[in-house]
Amino acid sequence: MKNLKLLSLLLSLILLTLLFSCDKVELDEITKEDPQKVQKIDLNSDANLKQLVSNLKGSNSNLRAVNSNWDNLDTENIVGYMKENGLYNYSIPIKSADENFIEYLKIANRGEQYFGYILQYAPSNAEYVKGFDNYTGLVRMYDLNGQLLSTEYIQEGIQQENIPDSLVANQRMTEVENCRYVMIDVVYDDNSIGPGGTTTEMVILCDPVAGGGNGGDDGGTSSGGDWGTPIDGAPIPTGGDGGISGGSSTGGNGLGDPFGFTDSPTTEEEITTYLNYYLQNNQDAIIDLPCEQIQQWSNVSSFKPGNTVMQKIESLADQYAGVEALFRGNFSIQNIENASGKTVNMDYFSVDVTLPAGMTPQNLLSHIRQNINDFIDTDLSEFTPFNLSDEGQDIGYNIQEDDLWNSNTPKGTVIHIEIPGAAGDGSVICSYSNSHRWRFTTISAPLDWTHPVSGTREFGYKDNYDGTYTFYTRGVDRINNWIDSQFVERFKENPFEDPDKLWQSFQNGIKNYVVGQGGSADFDNTGNNKNKITGRPDWNQISDVLQGNLPVESLDHCN
Repeated sequence: MKNLKLLSLLLSLILLTLLFSCDKVELDEITKEDPQKVQKIDLNSDANLKQLVSNLKGSNSNLRAVNSNWDNLDTENIVGYMKENGLYNYSIPIKSADENFIEYLKIANRGEQYFGYILQYAPSNAEYVKGFDNYTGLVRMYDLNGQLLSTEYIQEGIQQENIPDSLVANQRMTEVENCRYVMIDVVYDDNSIGPGGTTTEMVILCDPVAGGGNGGDDGGTSSGGDWGTPIDGAPIPTGGDGGISGGSSTGGNGLGDPFGFTDSPTTEEEITTYLNYYLQNNQDAIIDLPCEQIQQWSNVSSFKPGNTVMQKIESLADQYAGVEALFRGNFSIQNIENASGKTVNMDYFSVDVTLPAGMTPQNLLSHIRQNINDFIDTDLSEFTPFNLSDEGQDIGYNIQEDDLWNSNTPKGTVIHIEIPGAAGDGSVICSYSNSHRWRFTTISAPLDWTHPVSGTREFGYKDNYDGTYTFYTRGVDRINNWIDSQFVERFKENPFEDPDKLWQSFQNGIKNYVVGQGGSADFDNTGNNKNKITGRPDWNQISDVLQGNLPVESLDHCN
């Protein structure tokens, strides 16, 4: 395990937006944790930004919807976030005599193109400057010509699906899916706020929606959705099959690179945008799924750990409470309904097996469970019983799960999962077990913090009553808000590529073992065949079925 994901490291997630009161925040203190990523920017020393601002001032842009002019830019408090390509995204406060709003000019790099837009915060309460975890109000995004692009409503620090009628007035709002918030430690120069002037604040991250846009008929440029206003004088990206960069009259096709990214999505910002785009182009994801498999996924997804498992989690959490938990995290169940991912992953990977003489299906399943790393590619993930004593920490007690996991009654075992990379580790608990199957439910745990996804995975076998058995794994999960850097960097054209590879290696592991023992085994992963079935629909379209609130027959193609 690695001691990762401390709040101070969350500063590296501030991709486009830093929301704070500029007369309160000591910017040098904010950026000290990661000076190579987040920096206070001197306009006169940053030739690139200076040129961009100059280009903007020379344009016909109105700067924002509220009356203002370019002289109101607070160039003394510019924050820049360095992207992987070495270029910055910039956040520039806009001074205003109107105390009802706080506004920022955003200059965001996309490939080699820069876009500008305005984020406007309209709080409903006056105390938000000392604790954005209680922020209630609107977050609006405008292009530089004053056109409203999107509006989000935040209530008590939580993004809401609907905006109250009293706030909508008669203005038509365009919903955006990419606004969300994170909690970070912020250091103030006002020591009255707390010891050392430190408080935890909400930082709202708001990305423009990626619309596809129509590409030019002759491969020319066409605006690719509500990214904001392109800034004249900056080069236009050449990547992408439409959208920002044209090339066809349809503005892109398939799941190419519609945003003009020269590389695969790698940042939390880009992968979230990508997932939304994926859903927009896969509206038939449910229709393609067999109804009997949806029922099986529903059985897994709606499962809740029983009392003995919950009591163990609560007992561990009580033991580990206090300062240790504050700095290392604590134990808790991660329920799928509380995750933030818009996409729900539903997968099924299986192998058809004829057992060797003398081997029972129960014995094979038990052997797989106790030796699971022998059946998977451990370059992708490695499972070990949770053992805090390995960390050499003076915590006053040990948690060692080896004996329980290797017993015939493994329910309640906490398992650590090593996911290669800087911040990918996670933990699960064996939430159910019998001779035919076992289930893992995601949890947060000390040192691992939150698992990258929330949900449940089942491993088991079924008797085909013809002398053969089918061994399988079936999972239902959603990505959490915190997409660990290395986890995200592994996302390529298919955001679920590496998890799929892991469970395909599981298929190969079972096949190789059974054949090596004198049996036979095979699987067919052609398309969405019987041995490999995956679906990634919109959670909102299928959540009631997956949580057991509605029958599978309520889906149009299953009635």
